[in-house]
Amino acid sequence: MNWYARIDGQEYGPVTVQQLQQWAMENRILATTEVRQGETGTWIQAGQVQGLMPTAMPQAQSLNTTSGPQVTTSGPSVKTTNASSRYRKTRRRRKNPKSSDENATLLGGIVISGISIIFLVGLAILLSNNSSPQSRSDSSRSETKTAVWVFAQQLCKERLKSPSTASFGGMFSDLQVSDDVVTYSGDGKYQVIAWVDSQNGFGAMIRTRFICEIEETASSLVCTSFVFLE
Repeated sequence: MNWYARIDGQEYGPVTVQQLQQWAMENRILATTEVRQGETGTWIQAGQVQGLMPTAMPQAQSLNTTSGPQVTTSGPSVKTTNASSRYRKTRRRRKNPKSSDENATLLGGIVISGISIIFLVGLAILLSNNSSPQSRSDSSRSETKTAVWVFAQQLCKERLKSPSTASFGGMFSDLQVSDDVVTYSGDGKYQVIAWVDSQNGFGAMIRTRFICEIEETASSLVCTSFVFLE
């Protein structure tokens, strides 16, 4: 006995029981989809037909019943293209979204990139207002040391396993300031010797010392060497 399925008012069939079962496995028909046996059979939900859906439903009608009207050869043909299109649309709607952790990581990367761009633009403006590194006053040199220290922290974070946990000292304890960690070597060259607290690959906070060599050009700062000390 052949069967018919009705989806959004459109009938598909005649098809065999095995074809209906295949559609059910592919989610092309659901437990609430209307089906009937033969052209004049009563429309019932697919979940009421025993053995049709992956999970049997109670009080279900048997697929192997011999009662009911016979299928005539003049019934509507199967519209495979529309059914396949409906199946593809259903699968696209069920696509899993990104996890909240992935979204948070993406947002954090965008924020860090924005802060880096703002810092570099400000640094370029600061350096462009001075004609020669050798001719600066002590006050100007102190400002440059501050910029060098900020730049060194940014370089350090880029090399850490967990940059979001990086700490270079608190306001009331272990505070590292540019005058203590940055040394001017002459000819526009600076050396930074400092430390950073951050999480390692096992989630434990550790303190690591580092040395950074930075050179000042007419318009920017350039890192020439960066080493973590064991």
